[in-house]
Amino acid sequence: MQRCPSARLLLPLLLLCLVIAPAAAAATLPAPKLTGAMPEATLDTQLDAAWEAARRGDSVGVQALLQRVLHDPRLARSSNALQGQAAGLAAWLAIEEGRTEDALRLLQQAQDFSPDLTFPLDIRVLAFARADRPVESARAVREALAMTADEAGTRFSPALVRYLTQALRDNDAALQPLLLALFEARWTENQQDPQQLWVWLTELQVESGHADALQRTVARIDQPEPLLYLDIDRRFDAAMAARTDPLSVEAALARHVDRLRDAAQAHPADLPHVQPLVSALLLAGDHPGVLEASAAWATATPEDYLYDPEATDLVAWMLNTRAEAQRRLGQTEAALATLRRAMSFGVGGQPAVSQQLNLALWLADAQQPAQALALLADLKGASPYGESVADLVRVIAYQQLHDAQGVARATAAIAGRTGNDRQQYLHAMLAQGRLEEAANDLIARLRDPQTRQACLREVQQYGQIPLWPLAAERHARLLQVLQRDDVQAAIEDVGVRRRYALFPFE
Repeated sequence: MQRCPSARLLLPLLLLCLVIAPAAAAATLPAPKLTGAMPEATLDTQLDAAWEAARRGDSVGVQALLQRVLHDPRLARSSNALQGQAAGLAAWLAIEEGRTEDALRLLQQAQDFSPDLTFPLDIRVLAFARADRPVESARAVREALAMTADEAGTRFSPALVRYLTQALRDNDAALQPLLLALFEARWTENQQDPQQLWVWLTELQVESGHADALQRTVARIDQPEPLLYLDIDRRFDAAMAARTDPLSVEAALARHVDRLRDAAQAHPADLPHVQPLVSALLLAGDHPGVLEASAAWATATPEDYLYDPEATDLVAWMLNTRAEAQRRLGQTEAALATLRRAMSFGVGGQPAVSQQLNLALWLADAQQPAQALALLADLKGASPYGESVADLVRVIAYQQLHDAQGVARATAAIAGRTGNDRQQYLHAMLAQGRLEEAANDLIARLRDPQTRQACLREVQQYGQIPLWPLAAERHARLLQVLQRDDVQAAIEDVGVRRRYALFPFE
């Protein structure tokens, strides 16, 4: 298979930025200076410069360089591979301008010039994604990986995979083959095995009766939280019993932390290695360890990662995890300040949505309802699940403000959602003391295969951590609900409730 120079391997990340925030980088980066010597440069050198400009999101620079290449008489006499790369570059411009069909035609032309080129297939994935055509994009991923599975984690960015899996979450016929292709290609997320995705794959496999494929997937899972999901759900009893290396969740956690610590020590400044360690240390309850491991990013600013959206997202979660450790250690003011800093790491100067929601929930639970509602006033780009979290914040805040209509509106909004997007309905019922309805919701979610695992995870017994006042109140009410015979029977029908020495991020 023929590959592009290394600069071009970064193209998927750029194109993904176009999916998320069109032309955000191109608006701020100047075009490269085109010296008089450039026309005499080799076509390969000019194409390299153009792809480098594309990687930076500099569409003006790409346009100028591409025009020189296309008008160079040497192009028609060059190799098919170079002509294919020029067509691919023209396709990149078409995608950036929203001309999907032109881009697909140019990518086919690039493939026709040189069938061994891999990048046209990869860019086709992103052309479909940019056009919000996830089924076709997922099929293109499978076709690209069938041609070569090499460097899958570099070619298809985590944010692209998140977009596809979320867009296809109600389309099992498209989602299961996509996840299987990524699993078999050993796709990685920021250099880590994304085993939460493989758990999702196991759910689809067990429901569709693919026992052999299920066993292969289960055999690879050795991280603590993914193992927890399999351990608590009776659908996976046979597959777990057939494992050749039985592993407890706690033993998996110890192993996982050791592995991540070794990787982080070898790459102490590398976010993709350090951020997973910080998350694992929080799960293990090593809160001082979280602070130590994340200290180098405690004063990070968005400007430090201006043109790296993947790193920006990692820093947001690193700081969010640091804030949670500070909160658990009783460092409340520092925790709030850290979470506010984490919130500043959003796309295009906007707040980071997950951190904005987490901070709003903290403020509501800390009995600061006006501040919580004010934080939600400029909420933009939340997923349906995120909107449910926002509505739960509104329920908690409006209750404190004695606004019955506000509580009713927010509760109805959550109730109108489906699947795991409706997960916050249980907590809305607990917040209002409506325990009968909370029990009924819990039982219904346990009986639904799509929501069962998330529900089972919620009812497990974990290590004790401090809670905000109103979160503690909801937790006490949840324990009351879990004492009911009908709820215990519903849990027993589909899973188990056990005690685990874990301290999960709630």
